[in-house]
Amino acid sequence: MRLCRGGVGVLLPAVRAVHKPYPWMPLAGRIKAALKNLNDDCPRPVLSSCTAAEVYQRERIELRDRAQSKKEVEQKGGGADQPSSGSSGRLA
Repeated sequence: MRLCRGGVGVLLPAVRAVHKPYPWMPLAGRIKAALKNLNDDCPRPVLSSCTAAEVYQRERIELRDRAQSKKEVEQKGGGADQPSSGSSGRLA
């Protein structure tokens, strides 16, 4: 899970909540348990009462095949390494 400023604000209370029932658990273990809870176990109202893992799996998109895309560009006669005929290669 990538953390931005808002993510840290969500993670810290979760880590503290894990500390209460498991005070012996090291910090790394508490962070791991809190992340698992936030991502896999806890449904969130913002995500239509789904877990983050459910939303991630549901909304994944298939990426195009890079080799096929490259062939299509080459067939059309263009490419990033070939400037168009009226261009000197510099930006205006």
